[in-house]
Amino acid sequence: MSRLVSENRNALLTLIRFDIALGFGDRTIEEICFDNQVDTDTFLAIIRLLSDPDCKHCQPETKISVPTLIRYLRNSHAYFLNERMPAMREKLLKVLDKREVGLNQAVTNYFDKFVAAIRKHMLYENNEVFPQLNNVNVTEKYAHVFSKQHSQIELYLTEFKNILIKYYPVQSSFSMHRFLFDICNCEQELIFHNAVEDELFLPAIA
Repeated sequence: MSRLVSENRNALLTLIRFDIALGFGDRTIEEICFDNQVDTDTFLAIIRLLSDPDCKHCQPETKISVPTLIRYLRNSHAYFLNERMPAMREKLLKVLDKREVGLNQAVTNYFDKFVAAIRKHMLYENNEVFPQLNNVNVTEKYAHVFSKQHSQIELYLTEFKNILIKYYPVQSSFSMHRFLFDICNCEQELIFHNAVEDELFLPAIA
């Protein structure tokens, strides 16, 4: 496991979303997953997908554990809603130029609109989708909704990033550049999250 984490930074957030603590010594992936009640095949399927998202349709046939995947997704939702988005908003307020009062209000309003879309989608999954997995035809019912909401969220973030790049009149500012770099990382995290739902979760509940 230590080699996997050292060579693949995406594995770090995957560990957190399975409640797997660091400090696992030389134990293997199988041993760590067993100790943390995580299905090994599902864990590795996520790692493969996040390591090579362009090959997401090339995943080998893997028996996915739906309970394990739901655990991952619920923790991922908690990460975005309780950690990532509040921290991003705090950083945003710090890098805005106080002289641009009207523009700042428009920027923060757009960011809040983006976060509201994320919250609505993730709570919908937590409260509506996951509890109904024993129902038939659940994949057909939710696949279109997932696709539409994922596209909307990614569009919001892309537009927000472009607003800052194209229209926010900031002088040479390392703080704003660092924030934009963080936005790009957040954008990639959301793309990864959506890929797990689209490429692993929906097929698993079909």
